[in-house]
Amino acid sequence: MKLEHILFEVTVEGRVSTRSSGRHYAIWRDQLEYQLQLIPLNLTRHKMFALRIQVWIENKRFWSKGRLDWDNIVKPTQDSMQRVGLISNDSVICDAHVTKYPTDYGERMILTVQEWQP
Repeated sequence: MKLEHILFEVTVEGRVSTRSSGRHYAIWRDQLEYQLQLIPLNLTRHKMFALRIQVWIENKRFWSKGRLDWDNIVKPTQDSMQRVGLISNDSVICDAHVTKYPTDYGERMILTVQEWQP
């Protein structure tokens, strides 16, 4: 496996949310999709990808049990990439790394996307 240069990186400031029925989720998703819509679609055409997702979560929420499992962060991110047309299907994502950090400051997510080649 070979990772190529970074294709794009987006930062979403604000409360990280994965509960699709919650009001915070819609805000988080909309902010993510707004950032993703700024990426030229031809940048991702006919490629495979590696994702690096870093999230900073408020300390109290970070240490509590809940829906902030790493896979609950990845899936809505992939879905948003598909919804805005950057990927045709999440099957084009071959590698994903998620790191969660506790913070006393504002929550945020940084999504870094690289081209993946076997």
